[in-house]
Amino acid sequence: MMIDDNTFFTIIYIAVLGVIPLFAGALKGYSANGIIRILARFAAPTSSALLITYVILYHSLLLSPFGMAFDDNTDQGHTIPIAMSFIALLWFLFYKFVLFGENIGIQEDTGLRADGNHITEQVNHIITPTLDDFAEKMQDKTEKKLENFTAKLTDTILPEIKNIVENQQNIQDSIDRFNTNEEERMMQQTTQNRHVAELIDNQQDQNDILRLVKEWFSQNPNSYEILLSRIEAISLIEKKVSDSNYNKNDHDSDTKLTTLDGIANRSIGHKKQQEMAQYLRDVGFEIIDGHGAGQPDFIIKKKKIHGYDLDTGREEKSTMEIVAVGSYKSYTLKDQPKKKQRRISADDCIPEITLAKKLQIPMIILVTNRNNGRRWAAKVTCDELGDNQEKDDNDDTNRESIWSGISTPVILAQDDSESAQELEEKFCEVLASIGARV
Repeated sequence: MMIDDNTFFTIIYIAVLGVIPLFAGALKGYSANGIIRILARFAAPTSSALLITYVILYHSLLLSPFGMAFDDNTDQGHTIPIAMSFIALLWFLFYKFVLFGENIGIQEDTGLRADGNHITEQVNHIITPTLDDFAEKMQDKTEKKLENFTAKLTDTILPEIKNIVENQQNIQDSIDRFNTNEEERMMQQTTQNRHVAELIDNQQDQNDILRLVKEWFSQNPNSYEILLSRIEAISLIEKKVSDSNYNKNDHDSDTKLTTLDGIANRSIGHKKQQEMAQYLRDVGFEIIDGHGAGQPDFIIKKKKIHGYDLDTGREEKSTMEIVAVGSYKSYTLKDQPKKKQRRISADDCIPEITLAKKLQIPMIILVTNRNNGRRWAAKVTCDELGDNQEKDDNDDTNRESIWSGISTPVILAQDDSESAQELEEKFCEVLASIGARV
């Protein structure tokens, strides 16, 4: 016979409700409140009996006589006594469950659990002192071992560690000395490499000179004289520098410049020189400007026409000829004492003087005042240059014919309009003398 789901769950409900009085009786002894203990004894069997009766009345799943007794067609006068009798029977049964649960609660402190607790207390009473004594002995032994280890550490291990540290320091000192020697060796190697690089640079300079020789010989009929002039100028400059009697202050200002100042001045001077070179090109010259050792600042060329075709009026032949050598200077002059003029000596124009005498052409001195933008030019003829290289300081003959230098005019530092016009006319006059279109 199969049991459906409603019947199965009804049985489970009745079983759970039947266990409630048992738990109520077993647990009521744990409460100190008398009202709760009374409720646990009487309320638990009453609630379980009522709930089970309700389940049986509405489901009629356990006993068929009760199901027939509670049928809707049954006389209600017989149903109530039967229900009350069934509730009383269940209450008496569940009350016994409560008493049985109380006995279980009372026996909680007796039997196997009580024996187990008693044995545990006896074991703790016996074992705990033993364990404490064992712990004290182990602590004493540990302290003695620790003292022995500390003494050994102090007497033996620490000196060994100290020796190891000292040896490590000695090794580090040796490494430092090796590194120092290695650094010195690297410095020597660097010095040697620098010398090799200088030799390579010198070789490159020689190659540059040879290249210039080829270019000059192929493009310029005066290239040979220009080359000789540069070599001679370099030689003269080196001689001036190495001469113990050579005083750079003869042509330097009283202001002492730092290395950075010198770099800045050279950069500004190169820029001003390029601006002057462009101006000369604008007035009809072809300009070769130089910045290297022994090179003149400007080689000034002018087209020379050798003839015209009478029928067409065109040039038959023209060449570029060197008409002058330019020495360019850029100063900062002010209309103040000791700042109005600068002396340009022959030593400042060695490359230009050398080439001018080689080619028998004039030297043009071009000066720009960076303070107010004024320009000044002076023309020195080949006769005025004389022979500076052969000059004997003890020989007073022809001393006036040897050009030693020139000073800039005071008006170059002034700011008035009249002097500016005069200075500009002088500047254009000098350039016009060598063929400028001004």
